Amino acid sequence: MMQVRLFSRLSALVFVLLLATQAQGQQNLFNVPSSDITPKAKPFFQQQLNLSSGLVQFNSTFSYGLGRGAEIGVNILGLNVNT
Repeated sequence: MMQVRLFSRLSALVFVLLLATQAQGQQNLFNVPSSDITPKAKPFFQQQLNLSSGLVQFNSTFSYGLGRGAEIGVNILGLNVNT
C-alpha cells in the first residue's frame, strides 16, 4: 500500500514537472541574515546561491563572535560562474 502511494505521488510530481515550460522567481538584491550579534567564540556562516540563465552566483558571509557585542567577519559577494 505504501509503495502504491509513493508511486502515485512521484508520478504526479513528474507529470507536473513535465507540464512546466517556464518558471519565474524573485531574487534578493542583498540578503541580510540577521541583525543579531554572533555570540562570543561562535562562528556564523551563510551561503547564498543565485541561479539564472547561464550564470551561477555565490555570495558567502562568515562572522565570528568576539564578545562584548562585537564580531568580525568576511563577505565574498558576486563570485560568478558562467555555465
